[in-house]
Amino acid sequence: MKGIKFLIITIIFINIFTQAQSLDSLNTLIFENYSKGDYQTASVYAEKAVEKCKQDSGKLSDCYVESLNNLGVLYEALGRFNDIFPLYLEALEVIKQTGGNENQHYVITLNNLAGLYQSVGKYDDALPIYLEALNSSEKKSGKKHPEYSKCLNNLAVLYKEMGRNEDALPLFLEAMEINGKTLGKEHWEYGVNLNNLAHLNQLMGRYKEALQFSNESLSVTEKTLGKSHITYSIRLNNLAVLYRELGRNEEALPLILEALNITENTLGKEHANYGFLLNNLAFIYQAMGLYDEALETFLTALENTEKTLGKDHYEYGNRLNNLAMLYREMGRDEEALSLSLDAFGNTERALGKDHADYGVRLHNLALIYMDLDRYDESQKLFLEALPILTAALGKDHSKYGNILVSLKELYIAMNQDSLAAPLIIEANQNLIKQIKSVFSFSSEKNKREFFASLCKNFDQFQSFMLKTGGKYEDLSGMMYDDLLILKGQILNESKAMLQSVFNNPDSLVSEKYSQWIGLKRRLATQFGKPISSRKFNIDSLQNIANKLESELVMLSKDFQIVREKEAVTWKDIRGTLKDDEIAIEFSRFRYYDRKWTDSVYYVAYVVTPGCENPEMIVLFEENELLKFLRGNSPESLYNTRSLSTVAAKSSSGLNDSLYNLILKPLESVITGKKNIYFSTDGNLHQIAFAALQNTAGILMCEKHNLVQLNSTNQIIVKREQPSKEPALLAGGINFNYDKGLNTDTSGTFNFNPLSNKDKKLRSAGRRISDEWQYLEGSKNEIELINKIYREKNLSATVLSGEAATEEEIKKLDGNSPKILHLATHGFFFEDPEDKRKDGYSDNNTYAFSDDPLLRSGLVLAGANYAWKNGVNPYKKEDGILSSYEISNLNLSNTDLVVLSACETGLGDIEGSEGVYGLQRAFRMAGADYLIMSLWSVPDEETVEFMEIFYKSWLSDKTIREAFTSAQVAMSNKYRTDPDKWAAFVLVE
Repeated sequence: MKGIKFLIITIIFINIFTQAQSLDSLNTLIFENYSKGDYQTASVYAEKAVEKCKQDSGKLSDCYVESLNNLGVLYEALGRFNDIFPLYLEALEVIKQTGGNENQHYVITLNNLAGLYQSVGKYDDALPIYLEALNSSEKKSGKKHPEYSKCLNNLAVLYKEMGRNEDALPLFLEAMEINGKTLGKEHWEYGVNLNNLAHLNQLMGRYKEALQFSNESLSVTEKTLGKSHITYSIRLNNLAVLYRELGRNEEALPLILEALNITENTLGKEHANYGFLLNNLAFIYQAMGLYDEALETFLTALENTEKTLGKDHYEYGNRLNNLAMLYREMGRDEEALSLSLDAFGNTERALGKDHADYGVRLHNLALIYMDLDRYDESQKLFLEALPILTAALGKDHSKYGNILVSLKELYIAMNQDSLAAPLIIEANQNLIKQIKSVFSFSSEKNKREFFASLCKNFDQFQSFMLKTGGKYEDLSGMMYDDLLILKGQILNESKAMLQSVFNNPDSLVSEKYSQWIGLKRRLATQFGKPISSRKFNIDSLQNIANKLESELVMLSKDFQIVREKEAVTWKDIRGTLKDDEIAIEFSRFRYYDRKWTDSVYYVAYVVTPGCENPEMIVLFEENELLKFLRGNSPESLYNTRSLSTVAAKSSSGLNDSLYNLILKPLESVITGKKNIYFSTDGNLHQIAFAALQNTAGILMCEKHNLVQLNSTNQIIVKREQPSKEPALLAGGINFNYDKGLNTDTSGTFNFNPLSNKDKKLRSAGRRISDEWQYLEGSKNEIELINKIYREKNLSATVLSGEAATEEEIKKLDGNSPKILHLATHGFFFEDPEDKRKDGYSDNNTYAFSDDPLLRSGLVLAGANYAWKNGVNPYKKEDGILSSYEISNLNLSNTDLVVLSACETGLGDIEGSEGVYGLQRAFRMAGADYLIMSLWSVPDEETVEFMEIFYKSWLSDKTIREAFTSAQVAMSNKYRTDPDKWAAFVLVE
């Protein structure tokens, strides 16, 4: 797929020197209309100029040659290819008679003629003419002249379209360097150079460079030609195509629609450029799953290309191919096959068998044959395509990875699993390289979009492992390593980037960060208001913030160095484990067996000391787990999990227990293990593992030391225990608001920031209520903890009543305590659609937001006013601290956050990134250790749990030992009531 032609030929009009004033006027009108992109009007004046030159100066004049060239350039812009050849050939004949290759217009005419051959797909005819033009220009003007730069650029574009990318790159770079020095970096031709380099890097899979060049080119074009010029529409299109490849379809769509509007206004719907744009619009619709819109648009694009370029043009082959692959995706294989065969023949004739596009056509045709069970034909084409794509693009390119995945599927269909397994490993390496490449320059939002476009491949790989019963042991090691890389990868990279920014003394980085965080905080303020009260365009601010974040990622050099270090592998973890330890990575994936099924499986990958490979253990299908999770409150759900009660009534109850579902399959590997390091996935994030009992009635927290991690790669990290002071304890909060009270407590306390090297990150919770009620137990809780601190001669500060405001928490930004203990209400809203059905007021913007970081948060002093009315006009901060706002704070001084609130561990679960809610927000802000709850815990028992934990921890125990002590003590006291203690989890 090429999309719109990425080159605007850099031959510009030549001033026509003549004595006739009327010819000067014509020339001026040609330039004016060309500059506006009105090629139709410009061509009318150009035709008159040809006749005027012929009348005034004769056919053997420079004036006549120039006018022929100008008219040819305009005809090409209008797609009138058949009318152009006679013009350029006549111009060359005149030149031959008036000085030959010494004629000043010889190089320009050669370039225009070669460009015409290129436009109609006759590359072999174009190449020698471009080479002759380059040679002649060097002799005439030297290698530092803009004319020589044009010749380099045009030859490079031809090489690019011929698939000779490595030959094109140095020519593009040389051309850009020349123009930068001679014309300046604000010249429109410099924008052409940037654009061509962007497309070349895109073809080569070098997306970081492509995005940088594309944005620079768009900016130069806007400044020099304006937003209504046809060239600007091409730049918009090119950026949209790049966004689509990166999975950023929502950003691509408005760009392509704007480009279409410009093209329609300047060239009309019958122009070839309009067809190019329609083709790319259809691709975006297809990627968004809008198949009806995609089909209609592809058909219109095909019709346009047939009319403007003809059926022999390679772009017509592109249209056929694209339509064929849409038909395949829609299950219309016979129609797809017919179109794909036509596209295949077109590409072979137009581009030859060594071109990357020919390899792609082979791949696509092979896919259709595979769908039709014509395996032998499919295999032959796949094997023919592989070396072509390897030679043209290299093994790191996404198209090479795609064909490996497809060939793997063919071998599985042919029951040749032994041939599929090594292809999975190689394809997996390709995917991981793509992710690392794109993540090196992308914002968090864009990382999520790109990963979403690839994650189905990892599900396919695990489906193969499940189907083959773990027969291929190398694959289990590969998958464990993938989980170490992918789980929380976006969060970890965002944290690393921010830490790098905090440590970077560069003023440019600091300025970018200030702009970015300022925008994020403005957005947070607007998000907290009803839609009707918002003052700014949210989408516009988000786009700017997203761009600034991408720039920060690229500027964070320390972060880039960290990323390039060798990743942790399962073998590293194996070498770290002691004999009585085990590491478990849980994984959730959708099952694929030649097509996607409705089944979602959970498996566990287990590493033990001395194992030859990780072991994959199949656990259950998600529907089995959802039987427990759906339709139950967390409290009632955990009452049904009270396995001792169930077991006493009936042994058959154990068959349906969560223990049997999740841990029974793992008994053989966890038996005898003291320390179990594990990382959850999917709905397992909602499970309190400590409360699960085995068949003997022994709780997991009694038999094992359970260490829950975001990823088991943290096992090999030497981590210091969190510092124990100073602590900030917030509780006993007055949620009502009296506008007569002065709640400004600025200056009441201050925490000394540590050095940059000691800084770290943090997370959060939920509760839905019409009005937040005072929590008497929370006041007792913080007073009790404060007493324990005083007895240990440790520093702690208390915030309660009206003083525990949102302002005070936000003042911790960059100057936070080591321990942050928040005893209050938390909230988490699930599906916004459910809330609308339940009749919640639109005033509550938190319940209706699509962003899970806005649907979760903590409730602080005075929050009831805004909670009930949508906004508090009397206060800058409304007392509702969303996860989004927390994520924008710098709490990197803080080692431990304790969220002693309802359901603070919940949130939306998003793929390998885990829980999006308070938990993620505090980690973004800086916390390493988090204590949070999975459901509502009674006030009294919460105080009891926290007292045991703090007394143990502030004595001589590690944080994990203290937490486990609290769990065991509470479980002994409330044996049949796990809902009173098991909600709390410690995540490292």
